[in-house]
Amino acid sequence: MSEAVATSRSRRVLGRLGALAALALVIVLAGRALLGNVDWSAVGDALGRLSAAELLVLVAGLLVRQTLSAAPLPFFVPGLSIVRAVQNDQAAFLVSTAAPPPADLAMRLALFRSWGVAPTAGAAGTVMNTLAFYVMRFAVPALGLVLLTTVAGYEPEAVVPALGCAGLSVVLVGLAVVVSRGSDVLVRLAAAAGTLAARVRPSLAVGAWTDGAASFAELLRTHLRRSFVLAVGLQLLMALVDGLLLVLALRFVGVPADEVPVRLVLGAFLLAYPLTLLPLAGLGALDAVVAATIVAATSPALESSVLAGLAAWRGVTLLVPLVLGLVAVVHWRLAGNDDGRPPPAG
Repeated sequence: MSEAVATSRSRRVLGRLGALAALALVIVLAGRALLGNVDWSAVGDALGRLSAAELLVLVAGLLVRQTLSAAPLPFFVPGLSIVRAVQNDQAAFLVSTAAPPPADLAMRLALFRSWGVAPTAGAAGTVMNTLAFYVMRFAVPALGLVLLTTVAGYEPEAVVPALGCAGLSVVLVGLAVVVSRGSDVLVRLAAAAGTLAARVRPSLAVGAWTDGAASFAELLRTHLRRSFVLAVGLQLLMALVDGLLLVLALRFVGVPADEVPVRLVLGAFLLAYPLTLLPLAGLGALDAVVAATIVAATSPALESSVLAGLAAWRGVTLLVPLVLGLVAVVHWRLAGNDDGRPPPAG
């Protein structure tokens, strides 16, 4: 690696760390505005109630969540097993926490290539899986709002944001339909982009770009007809399992069910779910909004226990996937990055 390339990469990493630090400061200030002064010693005492057996239960639930998150990928990548889909997902998550995009996509495509999956098919499958997740991500606040309206003490202040997110979800589906039906437009755009890129890199084959665009549009059209609704359904199930993990974490640290019912926790969680778009799945921002929603609908006396439950949930849902991602990458490396099949085309 040349010194210039190493310097460029170091600057990108430092820039990402600086952006995360700035975002963390904004989140801390926003959290203080939402929650006020927090008795952190009481939060620590509540966390101390979490037993090893309960922690294992949360980890087991996390494994279910991670499997559901990757489950749609085999629909979109022919021949991909669920085990490899999970491995691909965890490896991408690990890379995304350490490097800016599109490093995670590069990791996914590297794994696909080593398994004999054509780059076009792997990229199309990744895009479809991501699209299904984004459609779910922006649709669930409406479900969260419905759940919260059944909770005594909750004041529906987030109607406009929830409906706005639902509208964005509909727009995403509409754009996917337009792209899938307008393959000629996509091919022309790919040809124009390829021509511009060829001026910088003359060895680049413009025809490969147009062929890839046409194949991508066809795959998009096929997936929208066959598997997309089921994929969104699985992603929704994943989000619900994630919310139920939070319910369990709250119960384990002493938050009573009679004061904080399941529908309140799930409603608050789903309403804030678009905040997972922020780095580290909205760490800090989502937590502050969920805690503020629960406390506002119940009692300030529960604040410390609620924050302890969120801390336990975050510890499992962020740290365990990092370990799984490391295991996935190490396993892939030790396997030799190849399963004996010829190099893929496309």
